[in-house]
Amino acid sequence: LEDTIQFVGQKSQEQLLQYYRQSDVLLFLSYRDSAGLQIMEAFSQGVPVIALDQFGASILITGENGIKIPVTGTLDEMQQNVAGSIRDLIRDPQRVAAMSENAIRYARGYTWETRKQKILQDIKSLLLHEDADLRLERV
Repeated sequence: LEDTIQFVGQKSQEQLLQYYRQSDVLLFLSYRDSAGLQIMEAFSQGVPVIALDQFGASILITGENGIKIPVTGTLDEMQQNVAGSIRDLIRDPQRVAAMSENAIRYARGYTWETRKQKILQDIKSLLLHEDADLRLERV
């Protein structure tokens, strides 16, 4: 891997954004990172993301701006899903271009105001749903 991967160390925000702009896709395969702010950074620069389908990635990635890898099966199966997703994107540059445009669009719409409106809409929907079970239970 030494001939393939270069560890560049800490970079400034502008240098980091430049790396994103030079990239075709971000592989975000952290098994423990809960927020995934790197995903939104990548989206803002038009970079689709391949990530594990959990935590923040499961919310941010829609299928139109990236690929979610199921966290099921064996580690080998998950690795095969990642490799297959990479191969699929290599074979389909038009899909990558569409994901790139969708990533930028998604990032532009992801503001504090839109998040607030979504949360309020979700709460209102829950409260008005006739089958909603709003009891608090002790666990």
